[in-house]
Amino acid sequence: MNHPLTILFGGVLLVLSACQTKVPTEPAHPWQVDLDFFGQTLAQKHKNLFAQLPEAEFERALAELRAVAPELSEAAMLIELEQILARIGDAHTRIEAADRRSALPFRVSWLAEGLVLTAIEATQADYLGETLSHINGQPVAAVIDQFRQVITYENESHFKFQFSRQLHYAEYHYFFDWLAPGQDVALRFTTGESVALAPLANDLSRIQLPDPPLFLQKPRVNYWMRPLVESAMVYLQYNRCREAPDVPMTDFAAALVQELQANPGIQKVVLDVRRNGGGNSTVFRPLLAVLKELVDSGRLAHDQIYVFIGRNTFSSAVLNVLELERTLDPVFVGEPTGGKPNHFGELKNFRLPNSGLRVWYSTKYFQLSDDDLDAFYPDQVVELSLADLLAGIDPALEWVKEN
Repeated sequence: MNHPLTILFGGVLLVLSACQTKVPTEPAHPWQVDLDFFGQTLAQKHKNLFAQLPEAEFERALAELRAVAPELSEAAMLIELEQILARIGDAHTRIEAADRRSALPFRVSWLAEGLVLTAIEATQADYLGETLSHINGQPVAAVIDQFRQVITYENESHFKFQFSRQLHYAEYHYFFDWLAPGQDVALRFTTGESVALAPLANDLSRIQLPDPPLFLQKPRVNYWMRPLVESAMVYLQYNRCREAPDVPMTDFAAALVQELQANPGIQKVVLDVRRNGGGNSTVFRPLLAVLKELVDSGRLAHDQIYVFIGRNTFSSAVLNVLELERTLDPVFVGEPTGGKPNHFGELKNFRLPNSGLRVWYSTKYFQLSDDDLDAFYPDQVVELSLADLLAGIDPALEWVKEN
């Protein structure tokens, strides 16, 4: 039997509950929804998202960004996300944002001399080839330091490659308060001269190479070769780990054998993977097998096979470099690879629900070396200079000819 006071008290609670007014909750901002999805999906799908950045720091960075998300432009949000990804430290895990950015009217190449101007408004073409000292009032060293916050890289070679590709995007210069929208772009050179450029111009003049070096002549062809009989060598360029639709790799490897048969004086083979950013590492196997047969048969000496590597040798191309080292022990020439021997890879992607932004992430870790080096280093370091470029000289190829 219920006590009267219990019944009365319960009734009061029911009345109070009925009188309570629900406080409406403000719906999440579209970018806040995207940030939640970004963090949860990346943590769930990445092979090991917290190998370098602790999970608590990742969550804290996302929470801080979520709090200010309604106040940020899309351009600022993309760079904030890039800063988080840069701290994760997996160069394969990135956002795809180039199509959402605008370009300033200049381009640079990071050569032996420093940051060299390689494209500018056609009316200012006299400045092509100059070395930059300041960009939008900032010393080049300070600009480089700031970009380290937004570029995901695993070694200095890859940073140089990515920096040269991303420096001209206007949104970074706005984000770092070096430039205001509509303001002239200011470039200053080591000669002391300077130039002001109208922003976002499209008519760019580029450094003209009347006789471009061999490695720049067919950058869009997956792989190709040219005999250099006068130098007793054959040059092969392997630009991407992808089967060419018109020439299977097995046919390409067979063509190398035919070339060596037709030219018995050829004693050296150069394999150039400086421009190879990856793909499917197994595509290379038929060529590797043929090179091994040529060494095993005595047709080629292992130390007369030269492999050119550099800043854009990345991902699957690094796997092929390691296979070459183990199988043939050739001579490596150039600069350290942009990719690490031990690295995350095997990419997949997802899109954020509101912005549609595509996010790429790694699903596999490649443990390929007992020494966790930051790059694969060449036996002979060779850098490209502006003077070489303008003269059509490839210093790596010249080194092989002399040795």
